[in-house]
Amino acid sequence: MESNSLENPSLPLVSIIAICHRHAQYVLQTLDSIRNQTYAQVELIIINNVKDDCEPLIRKWIVEHQVDCEFIQNEVPLKITENLNLGLQHVRGEFFQGISCDDVLMPDKLNLQVNKFLSSDPNVACIYSDATFINEFGVEDLSESLQSRKEKKWKLPLFAQGNLWKELNTLCYIPAPTVLLRTSVIMMLGKYNEKYSFEDWPMWLAMSKAGYEFGFVENSLVQYRVLNDSLGSNYASNSFGESLIRFYKDNIDNILFQNPKTFNSFFLCIYRQNKSVDNFILLVRVFLKSQTFNNLKFIFRYLFN
Repeated sequence: MESNSLENPSLPLVSIIAICHRHAQYVLQTLDSIRNQTYAQVELIIINNVKDDCEPLIRKWIVEHQVDCEFIQNEVPLKITENLNLGLQHVRGEFFQGISCDDVLMPDKLNLQVNKFLSSDPNVACIYSDATFINEFGVEDLSESLQSRKEKKWKLPLFAQGNLWKELNTLCYIPAPTVLLRTSVIMMLGKYNEKYSFEDWPMWLAMSKAGYEFGFVENSLVQYRVLNDSLGSNYASNSFGESLIRFYKDNIDNILFQNPKTFNSFFLCIYRQNKSVDNFILLVRVFLKSQTFNNLKFIFRYLFN
C-alpha cells in the first residue's frame, strides 16, 4: 500500500499490523477495509499466525490488488503481544495500530485520527474511538456502541481524555482496534509485554504511568466482531483467563478494587479458572485491598460453590 503514500509525501506514514488467526471467513473484509482507507499514506504489515487456508487467501489478495506490503507467515503460532512486537520490527510509520483480521475499519478512521493527532499536544500518545458490534455474519448491532455499553454498565463518562491512570485502573474501556498510537512512545516503553496474552490493558497503564495522554474521536470508527469462540469468551478453555489473573496479581497495588464492578470482574475471572491455593491467596489479598466487608461472600462462594 506504500504506493498510495507517494501521492501525499507530506503526510505522516501510518502503519497497520493486521494479525490473522484462523480468520479465513473474515480476513478479506478486514484487508479491504484497510485498502479502502481515505488516508493515503499507509504501510501494511500482515501476519498470518497459523499455517492454514488463510495463507493462500492473503497471498492472492496481495497479488490481485497489487498491494505493496509486508507479509509474514508464522511457522509457530504466537500470542498477540508477540505478533505485535514482530510487526513492530517492520513498522516505519510515525503512527501505527494493530487489528485482528475479523474486525473492520471504517473508511475515514485513519484520516480522522491523524488529523486529531496533528492538532493535539505532543504528549498525546493514543487516539481512540467508539466501536459498534457485528456478529459472525457481519450483522451490525446498532442498539448500543461499545462506549455506550461502558457508560451504562460502569457509569463512567462516554469519552475520557488526558492522563487516564485512575480510570484505567478501574476498567480497561479503550477498545484495542479503535486506537491509533504514536510509534515512538510504544518503542520507548519497550513495546508490548509478552508476559500477557492480551495487549491493551498493560499498554494503556504503562502509557498512563509514564505520563502520556489519550485523546479521542467520538465517531464509531471500527466494527468489532463478537464471536462465541473469541479469545476472551471462555476463560477455562484458553490462556486468556490465566494471563488476566497474572495481570491482576502484578497490578494489585494499582487497580481500584474498591469499585464493586472492578472487584466483581476480577472475581468472575478467578472463579472461572480451576481452583488453586495461589488463586485463593490472591482472592484474599484483593478482598483486603477492596476494604469492603461485603465482599467476604465471594470468598465463601469460591470455597464452597
